[in-house]
Amino acid sequence: MYITTISGTVQVRLDQPGSRWHNAKLGSLEGGTYLLRTGPHSYAHLLRNFRCVDSDSLIRINFDSEASIDVLRGQMSAVDGRRGKSLLDDVH
Repeated sequence: MYITTISGTVQVRLDQPGSRWHNAKLGSLEGGTYLLRTGPHSYAHLLRNFRCVDSDSLIRINFDSEASIDVLRGQMSAVDGRRGKSLLDDVH
């Protein structure tokens, strides 16, 4: 999973006990399941135009047999601003 745009406060951490939040950087997240959170008036784009993690949101990026995303708090939208069930849940 690639973070391609960051605006404002965006943080990531491994989804493991004892892991700490750190500022997200552009590039690939590899090596486990990650949590990503955005602060007020902040957002992050994943895979260029795939998804936008909206402000005040928390997601889990799963790296199981297929990469998938769970929205734990807040919401995600298409980068063009569309919201709703029409968005894909899996990354292939």
